[in-house]
Amino acid sequence: MKHLTLFISLMLFTSCSVVNVSNLAPGYTEAFNSVYSYFKSDKTNNQITKELIENIPYASAIMSIGKGKDALMILESKNTSSEYTWVSQDGIYLVFKSGKIVKTSGLENNLIETVSPAVQYEKLLEEKSISFLQYFSYDKPSLINLKVETTLTFLGKEKVVLYDTTKTMNLVEEKIKNEYLGWERVNRYWLDDDFIIQKGTQHISPKLPKFFFEITKKPAI
Repeated sequence: MKHLTLFISLMLFTSCSVVNVSNLAPGYTEAFNSVYSYFKSDKTNNQITKELIENIPYASAIMSIGKGKDALMILESKNTSSEYTWVSQDGIYLVFKSGKIVKTSGLENNLIETVSPAVQYEKLLEEKSISFLQYFSYDKPSLINLKVETTLTFLGKEKVVLYDTTKTMNLVEEKIKNEYLGWERVNRYWLDDDFIIQKGTQHISPKLPKFFFEITKKPAI
């Protein structure tokens, strides 16, 4: 199991405004503080253990950006549009829909909207590849409806390490491209047999490096 540092501040990417943890619901604050105390009591023990994850009363995920250290995030909410909002102690908010990052807050360059057709992964596994357009909008600087050519390809089954175990999952590759900016990247997602993304690497902006995420405790909502 790789060594992790919990709640590392993403200093290269965060804005000056940081969420005050005291404004979070008491349960979230307790979860943050209990985990922080766990590591603070023994600085040589910096692994996120299965026991620790299970004892946190919320869904959790591991996240990192580029070569940054891993941070633990907990699920804050789910809205009527099936968007899941995850939050870290240092005020980074990531909004996921259908297992992919579609909005962010607390970064130097935020993805404020993603317009994309719904993907039926069951159909993708049958057809092997599909193509469509997505539109990304950003702040700082403002960029609205960046057209992104997208191709999803099912690469087959692959054994992958998921937190504390190894599973055989469905691997989907996503190629994204904007010719005007010369921006072209490859994302990868690992889906379970229910076609739910459990792990992924995703580029969301020409100004930010790659995001890594892994669900360590599935949402109950």
